[in-house]
Amino acid sequence: MKKIYGIAWLFCLLLWVSSCQAFVFWDKTELQNYRLSNVFLQLSQKSNTEALYIYDELVKKLEKWSLAINSEKTKNTLEEIIWKLQLRQESLANNLKKVSRHKSLILKFWAGAQSNVFLESKRNEIENIESVFIFRTGSTDLPWYQIEAIAAKLKSINPDILIFIDQEWWLINRYVEFDATTSFQNYLVTDSYVSDIYNNFSEATKTSLGSVFPSGYSYFPSLTKIWEVYNAISKSDKQSYLDLVAYLRLKTLSDRWINTYWLVMDLDRGNPVIRNYRRSFSSDLESYKRLWDAFIKASKKTWVSLYLKHFPGHGAGQVDSHIWILDYSNYQTYVGENLELFKYMLDNKWYTQMWLMVWHMYVPNTLKSDFSDIISSADYILTDDLAMQWYVQATWWAKSWVFFTTDVVFDSEKAILVDSLLNPKIK
Repeated sequence: MKKIYGIAWLFCLLLWVSSCQAFVFWDKTELQNYRLSNVFLQLSQKSNTEALYIYDELVKKLEKWSLAINSEKTKNTLEEIIWKLQLRQESLANNLKKVSRHKSLILKFWAGAQSNVFLESKRNEIENIESVFIFRTGSTDLPWYQIEAIAAKLKSINPDILIFIDQEWWLINRYVEFDATTSFQNYLVTDSYVSDIYNNFSEATKTSLGSVFPSGYSYFPSLTKIWEVYNAISKSDKQSYLDLVAYLRLKTLSDRWINTYWLVMDLDRGNPVIRNYRRSFSSDLESYKRLWDAFIKASKKTWVSLYLKHFPGHGAGQVDSHIWILDYSNYQTYVGENLELFKYMLDNKWYTQMWLMVWHMYVPNTLKSDFSDIISSADYILTDDLAMQWYVQATWWAKSWVFFTTDVVFDSEKAILVDSLLNPKIK
């Protein structure tokens, strides 16, 4: 709702004609430029993603209004305003994508501990970093209100900071998302977007949602569980169901001031750490693309950036990558399909920054060109942890017909090298 009010206010500012201002300027063009500069000033005080969203909405509103106007003079004025807005929009989008290696920080917290004093002690570091990774210390996940307080404090110290937390549905968590006061039912009552989608479902789909968000649950269900319900409900409800799940996934994060999300995008072809832990949405390429469409829509509504793993695909073979080297030299079809999935994602995104987490693996040389093209279109690249023993083992194993994915991105100016062994070393 705040976004709508903000857009309406800027829209009125842009088009409002004030006699008390008009006499100060020589002509209407000068007055128009003055008001546009005020719009640019107001938007410069917002986050890049929010500003781009508002520019996009302004342009769409002006274009729609222009179609209903008969006056050629007014149409020409509107077209000039739209052109100037689009130039600023394009410039902002290009600046958003200018990425270089940057400083980051890993912070660890005990469940239930008071965190503000600790964060204040790190104020100087936090003010001079671009991103922070939040982990828990100990085996107990943090309550959602603690993570909300931590993230809010981080944002108050550094408003532009990117906040990462590995909250992978039901399996890998850092905080407890749901409790007696915060649940699916709570969102159903308080969030009109959720209730509007839900109310249009068939009764059978509403019943199925009970298994997705059962009473007393603490975390999101697995991606595989999401798929099982998606596969069972009526075709007419499928995309709306994905829209609802993706929105709730990102909204629960944005409500805690977390502005990035790590989404697993591995086609499930039997890898034990993917299939056995129910981390993949599907083995079907087209269904995964529909999931991506839902997450793009949710990203536009929540301003949460998406971080995609495990590029170029981890869901085939029988190797647990924490134990031994991922050698996909004989899995060209699988890796090729997963590359197609990642390409679809990067071709169908919006202004938010798009991250790829690159998996340490051997891939056939025949796919190197496609791999490199997709890497070049990502805004950021993160390596998987360089401290993993199997990565260390893989560095000596060279073959002429394969390439090592990490080697391809290691020298990229977009790459952030994650090495938790060195205290941790994140460049």
